[in-house]
Amino acid sequence: MDFALRNFQKHDLIKSQIKVYGYFGLIFHYFSNNSSMMGLYSDAVSLALDNNMIEDAKDLASKPEGSSQEVEDLKKKLWLQVINSILYGLI
Repeated sequence: MDFALRNFQKHDLIKSQIKVYGYFGLIFHYFSNNSSMMGLYSDAVSLALDNNMIEDAKDLASKPEGSSQEVEDLKKKLWLQVINSILYGLI
């Protein structure tokens, strides 16, 4: 994963970086009980927002699935990131 991210960053392939973060966030979500998915989704949303890819950030914020408290907290955190970015972008 690190190799792919470094190469995408080197060649300024932002959308590919976002997809890798989102994809691995999804994998950690389904096959692991740790909080690694939280960081990957958050990184993906931050990268999208930093590059004015608001629609991609919204899609990522909606992506985590499940009914656990951890997933609900993650969604809330991601949507707050998106909303804050949009609101501060208007000022």
